[in-house]
Amino acid sequence: MAAAAARRRRELPRIPGQVRHTGKWRLALEMIQEMTGPDGRGVLEQPAAAGDARPVVVAGIAYGENALFREGLTAAGRQYVVAVTGSPRASAHEAAPRVIACGGRGQPPKAAYPDPPLSLRQLAIAHAGQIRPVTWRQGAKTTRGNPDAAMTSQFLAIRVRPASRHITREPGRSFPACWLLAEWPPEADEPSDYWLDTLPEDTSIAELVRDSVG
Repeated sequence: MAAAAARRRRELPRIPGQVRHTGKWRLALEMIQEMTGPDGRGVLEQPAAAGDARPVVVAGIAYGENALFREGLTAAGRQYVVAVTGSPRASAHEAAPRVIACGGRGQPPKAAYPDPPLSLRQLAIAHAGQIRPVTWRQGAKTTRGNPDAAMTSQFLAIRVRPASRHITREPGRSFPACWLLAEWPPEADEPSDYWLDTLPEDTSIAELVRDSVG
């Protein structure tokens, strides 16, 4: 009964029998590939607003939390700025895997991080001393205290190594490093928003905020 009903539902929109469910994150990667491929809309050939850099993929939490989506972008050579929660885990930038001696038989042990990864929230709070105010653009609403409608908040930006079995490791088994940007409003006890960002290591915090917050 259920199989017959499924066939009828597929027949109405004329969905081919070989087509199966595809996750939204995979569909997004396919659409990006279509737009940037040889037969696409020439996105990569269009100069960026600030120069000749390749376009940066920007995505919300539903996609940013998915390590497979982020890994797909990296494998395609695309930089990204994705929103995440404070839950995904990562190691500090300076953390390095090491081989722990084992006297047993069998395969020699692989290098591994000596300490478990922390949540992005924990890493951000541990670097609270790096918070700084950033003004990233002019808004539309002026007030007596803000006559220029400056969009300003407090942020911190640190280098981290997101951990996931879906992420391809570097030589030496390190996870690739990227930026963790966190917004920490002045009145808040902890960050309110988080982003993972693969822009170059020398990118300023002001540029990171502009690309992330908009």
